[in-house]
Amino acid sequence: MSFPLLYLAIALPCGIALGKALPISLGAAAGAAAATTAAAWILYRMKRTAAALAALLAATACFGAAWLARAETRFEANALRALPESVYGDFRGVLTRAPAPGTERDQLFLRVESVDIGGAERPASGNLGVSVARSTEFKLPPDLAAGDTVKVGAQMVPPLEFSNFDEPFSRIYLRTRLLHAQASTKSPALVERTGRRGGWLGLLRPISRLRIAFQGRIERYFASPGSPGGLSPEGAALETLLLGGRGRLAPETVLALQNTGLFHLFAISGAHVGLVSLFLFGLLRLARAPRRISWLLLIAFLVFYGLLVEGRASVVRAVVMAVAFLLAKLFWKDAHLLQTIGVSAFIILLANPFQLFDAGFQLTFAATIGIILLYPRLLPAAPRLPLKIGETFTLSLAAQAGVFPLIASVFNRIIFSGLLLNLVGIPLVGLIMAAGYVFLPVAFAGDAIARPAAAALGPLVQAFMASTGLLNGLPFQS
Repeated sequence: MSFPLLYLAIALPCGIALGKALPISLGAAAGAAAATTAAAWILYRMKRTAAALAALLAATACFGAAWLARAETRFEANALRALPESVYGDFRGVLTRAPAPGTERDQLFLRVESVDIGGAERPASGNLGVSVARSTEFKLPPDLAAGDTVKVGAQMVPPLEFSNFDEPFSRIYLRTRLLHAQASTKSPALVERTGRRGGWLGLLRPISRLRIAFQGRIERYFASPGSPGGLSPEGAALETLLLGGRGRLAPETVLALQNTGLFHLFAISGAHVGLVSLFLFGLLRLARAPRRISWLLLIAFLVFYGLLVEGRASVVRAVVMAVAFLLAKLFWKDAHLLQTIGVSAFIILLANPFQLFDAGFQLTFAATIGIILLYPRLLPAAPRLPLKIGETFTLSLAAQAGVFPLIASVFNRIIFSGLLLNLVGIPLVGLIMAAGYVFLPVAFAGDAIARPAAAALGPLVQAFMASTGLLNGLPFQS
């Protein structure tokens, strides 16, 4: 049978979607999964292969419904969910990533272990997002990183909602990010480092501190005190492209990227992981490393890269897909991309079934499937142009064809200008990322080297931003 894992990977999200659409209890879904699994085994022993496969797919779908019900039950039962809105408390816990800087507020991601409300301390285990107002008088404790234990005085805040007819946006937003609640504090002075934690978060601390050091280099050489967050527009763009996180992008930059269909280039995802992989694999080939050794080194680097950008969902999806493909190449002669996509989706949904309802998850897999299925069929008709322009346009067209229905449904807009602007944007972003990842370590060599490197890198970012206006004034762009 062709692509057996792909069929299972389709059955699992179907079951998760069914579990969301219908009020299926955890017990009922688990019982149905056990019964259909037993039926699949009996049919297999009876050598009724087709019927056994159908029962196995049904069992996988029932398991998906049960898995979602279990995740929903555990999420709602979390102690942080029971805290009253607007209540103030001292939250103690451990940071799961470095602070995410923004233009007016920084974000902390805290695994809470206890909370003190009105002098009464109670245990509470869950994930809390804390928004910290920026201040000219006070600063966050220096070099806060993943694995640091902190005490934060903060007020619980209800999620911002819109008066739409669909389900509340926060219901999916919080679940896909596994955040049980959100809080806000009015001053960095209310954030206190209390120690360091061991375990796997302790192992992440060196990588987290490296990320902070890289951010410091960008802040040093692309500083602009008059700009939001203290970074120049070029620095904010570099921080986004190289390290993830869009907190310091200026609103006009975000609007320009959204209106031209180039915003996907500023969300670290499959394209960026592909560019990083291509760059590193090319270096390994130049070093004449054996192919299998190159794949192993590339897997190790991709895992490190995913940790460096601190596990943002789009990066995790791309890294899982790339690593699954490379592992398949290592262990089997052929690694079919559809099979790899199926395994990747299965793994991601096992880790967090709520991801299925995230627009980013849907767009990632829709674009990838569009490329896999359509690009080989469209390529023969592509014009042969210099610098592989025809191939780049065809690749963009295949990806856009995959995501057009989703974009229209989720964002109520289709942007056609991106098909052409990607021809300029994709090569420029690739060049910026390659130069940027050379700049980051060079920036530690001192001003004599770092400042000329920054001066050379800045115009590349400016050229990309200028490219977003190339089609301004033309009708039917969006």
